[in-house]
Amino acid sequence: GSLVKVSLGEKDNPPQRIGALKLNSRFRYLEHTFGMDDAGYAYFGTTSGGDADAAVLKIALGKEGELPRLVSSMPLPPDVAFIAEGIVDPISRILCLGMGSADCKLLKLSLQEGDAPPKILGATKLY
Repeated sequence: GSLVKVSLGEKDNPPQRIGALKLNSRFRYLEHTFGMDDAGYAYFGTTSGGDADAAVLKIALGKEGELPRLVSSMPLPPDVAFIAEGIVDPISRILCLGMGSADCKLLKLSLQEGDAPPKILGATKLY
């Protein structure tokens, strides 16, 4: 349920912990990192279980010493069991997700501008 921000360090300097973003318990099953867009947002996936939600989280990473912050989330469709894989195209601002469901889908999401949550553009059944 936490995202830790680390500075990798220059040349021979070791990595250093900047701080952490503690997520709400609804997002405690953080399991996926999809990548970052060119506007400084990173995208993560959570799975459901008990009272936890399956969602795509949009995190503002902040400048060098700033802590990351959760800016928005998009719940996954109810027929989705889990996220298998996902990848961000930072230039076109698209996120593609392979979804585990009864009909196995590929979802295409718009990353939206600013702090707005991602939005589903369409889906294709894979089999």
